Amino acid sequence: VLRFYGYFRQEVLHSPDEHFRIRPVVIYYHLEDDSMCVTEPPVENSGIPQGKLIKRQRLTKNKHGDLYHWKDLNVGMDMILFGTVYRITHCDAFTQDFMESQGIVLNESESIPSDPYTIQRHQAQQTHIIPYDHNHQLERFLALDQQ
Repeated sequence: VLRFYGYFRQEVLHSPDEHFRIRPVVIYYHLEDDSMCVTEPPVENSGIPQGKLIKRQRLTKNKHGDLYHWKDLNVGMDMILFGTVYRITHCDAFTQDFMESQGIVLNESESIPSDPYTIQRHQAQQTHIIPYDHNHQLERFLALDQQ
């Protein structure tokens, strides 16, 4: 199984806080039957459906019905699957070794762009701790008040 990593950009329509989200995916290519599946790693408390986005099947790469083959896949390319554009950013070591052994030169790895909504959400979760200024007069008053 060849494993590629990538992302797709999902437009957000009815939100004033965000316009799009970057959603990372893992694309599996099964060599035994030339089938592929696309999964999304789970993100805790995201509020969107995750897991298997495209079930394992042979996928077409154009309008003529030509099917994807492992020779068609490379880092830095865009794949259009069921109307969604997936960008392949990198692959695992086994996939890289396999592709190079078959004479395919892989492009340079890319990083997955950061998701603006996730960054904003993490900043909102950070708590600000205000340093406590120890008030000696209040402490003395409370200690001597009951005497």
